[in-house]
Amino acid sequence: MATEVIKLVGFWVSPFVFRVEWALKLKGVAFEYIEEDIFNKTNRLLELNPVHKKVPVFVHDQKVIAESFVIIEYIDETWTQNPLLPQDPYQRAMARFWARFAEEKLMEAAWTSICSKGEQKERAEKEKTKLRMATEVIKLVGFWVSPFVFRVEWALKLKGVAFEYIEEDIFNKTNRLLELNPVHKKVPVFVHDQKVIAESFVIIEYIDETWTQNPLLPQDPYQRAMARFWARFAEEKLMEAAWTSICSKGEQKERAEKETIEALEKIEEQLKGKKYFGGDDKIGYLDIAIGWISYWLPIWGEVGSFEILDPKKFPGISAWKTRFLDHPVIRDSLPPRDKMLEYFHKRNQEWYSRLDSSGK
Repeated sequence: MATEVIKLVGFWVSPFVFRVEWALKLKGVAFEYIEEDIFNKTNRLLELNPVHKKVPVFVHDQKVIAESFVIIEYIDETWTQNPLLPQDPYQRAMARFWARFAEEKLMEAAWTSICSKGEQKERAEKEKTKLRMATEVIKLVGFWVSPFVFRVEWALKLKGVAFEYIEEDIFNKTNRLLELNPVHKKVPVFVHDQKVIAESFVIIEYIDETWTQNPLLPQDPYQRAMARFWARFAEEKLMEAAWTSICSKGEQKERAEKETIEALEKIEEQLKGKKYFGGDDKIGYLDIAIGWISYWLPIWGEVGSFEILDPKKFPGISAWKTRFLDHPVIRDSLPPRDKMLEYFHKRNQEWYSRLDSSGK
């Protein structure tokens, strides 16, 4: 470790930075800490993390990694002494799930509770949850048009894992769904014997670690970190902007369309010189994580009268899209395009009606 360059760029009061610092110290890894002024960001930060422009940023020799959870897993996989994640795949999945839950639900609610008043403050302070276990074998609870469900289905089929699919009415949720996923009350939900797992990214990693044939995530810790990073980026930046672009009007729609193109430009850069995102001649984790771009995104564009995937502007994504959709596992499991168009046109009209009734 003495010859390695190991740096952590942070901000003195950030809990996201401290969790990375704690991981390094528990591992006994020496590192250089660099303080960043997040209110007057330096060129160093903007160059190291041009995507989110936030701390923490972790530098290991020539490798730069952002997002605290991604960094921690990279640290745990690179320096194997004093393991942080459990060895059992299910326990790892649960650790990832509850870490994300605390981040997205507890932290947000706690922060809202100190930055709000009245009913909003009361709601934030009452955010609670608990999980109940089910007694199933290998089952996937989903919704026919959900891209989150399909990425799990693709993972199972690429692994050759037989499973029972259970269709859920997300507009009239059954007690089964509410019992299996009382935290988010959403699909997909994956059931493996007595183990119940929610959130598609968490499920995919559990599948990859439980059934080791045909690995989805790269073997190299840095490449795994990058796959997780870009999967989250596409989810939080591209999908949100693209969906907003078909469910909004005026300036909001224009802004969402611009953000969609900007996000796609960053993803296009990741495909330079590659057939698939993992760099191999086969579908991997990142391909199925953002596989919705190949099929759902053009349909959303058609519904919103917005050409999203221009082949001239995005030649890499366009070529990848053709290869991805031509794979038998993907091609043979896609929902009917005409049915999807009808569904999303209906959703689009419902959103427009709400906007018109609200006067926006």
